[in-house]
Amino acid sequence: MILKEENDRMREAYLACQKHLERMNFAHSKIKNYFPLSSETYELVSFEEMSFFDQFIFRFTKLQDSIGNKLIRYILESMAENTRELSQIDIFSKAEQLNIIPSAEDWLSLRAVRNKLTHEYPSDHKEIIEGLNSLNDNINMILIVWQHIEEFIKGKFGYLV
Repeated sequence: MILKEENDRMREAYLACQKHLERMNFAHSKIKNYFPLSSETYELVSFEEMSFFDQFIFRFTKLQDSIGNKLIRYILESMAENTRELSQIDIFSKAEQLNIIPSAEDWLSLRAVRNKLTHEYPSDHKEIIEGLNSLNDNINMILIVWQHIEEFIKGKFGYLV
């Protein structure tokens, strides 16, 4: 049985993810011509353009966190799956088994990109550039995962979105 409270949490998480995705895509559209980013190019980025790089990183990490820590869990709970005692890896494996996400391994790769971006030190330009290039290289993967999740939600819970 699907409870209204679980559906409400899932819908709120879905809408938050949509907002992060839209803003991530907007920021990326403003800076995509800089990629692949080099040290020389990074030094030429204006203050205004740097704000789009920051927004790109922030919205990617928020999207990745919101999908991984909330939306997937709420989808599983809405399907009467018990997630309370499952580790994150087990949750992603269960989501892959149920075809909510295309691949738990790909999701964990995105998690690694997110972790790299959030643990870099602002003074280490080399690591920042590597993280940004990695994010740019993986943007299609998160878009594919999002599209897969969105199709699943619309097919299973179409009245929510």
